[in-house]
Amino acid sequence: MRWWVWLVALLLLLGSCFAFVSDAIFTCRNVAIEGNSLVSREEVLAASGLRPGMNLLTVVPPLVRNRLLRLPAIKEATVELKLPDTIRIALKERNKFALYNSGGKFFFLDEVGTVLGQTRADASLPIVSYVGEEVVRIGDQPPPAVNGLRVIRATAELAPRISEVSCDASYGMRLFLREGTCVELGQADSSLESRCRTAVEVINHLKDLSTVKKIDVRFSKPVITGVIP
Repeated sequence: MRWWVWLVALLLLLGSCFAFVSDAIFTCRNVAIEGNSLVSREEVLAASGLRPGMNLLTVVPPLVRNRLLRLPAIKEATVELKLPDTIRIALKERNKFALYNSGGKFFFLDEVGTVLGQTRADASLPIVSYVGEEVVRIGDQPPPAVNGLRVIRATAELAPRISEVSCDASYGMRLFLREGTCVELGQADSSLESRCRTAVEVINHLKDLSTVKKIDVRFSKPVITGVIP
């Protein structure tokens, strides 16, 4: 068989493959997204690089998954092709552990202090507040937020009674209880957790804090002030 016969056969094969890949039957008409609450559908689509009208046979799911995992709020992502015209994206977002109040703007934090997204105040989550000026970006781990979570974890048994953890460059860390008591914890150094444990012991010992204005554990011996007879 002459060489040109092989060439024609190869060209016909390539043409058939191209026609198959570019066939309108495999045009993406639907991107099904599930599991997203922290990120919008528009954000997911923008990060994925997917768009209506593209050919499903040109989509590489592992590459799309890697793009989605760059979103700070996304912990896991599954991308599946549902021929002939659908792409399914299943997301698992990071846990909303606390709220971060910076300049009156609220953000979700995960367990390690990563900013997941902006939101409104939510009384169901503990609040970490920063007194100062800063620029908060999605994906950041602001030091005040990280230190605030240190306090929340170290005082976990007081969780139902905690109103807010405040981070202030001048006053240091403060814990506010729902009874109205302020607990002075000092600076966010290596002894912060130890002082938190001391605070828990004092609070459990006092039991009734309705007349206690402030508990200061910054010193070797706790100081209780503002006791109203």
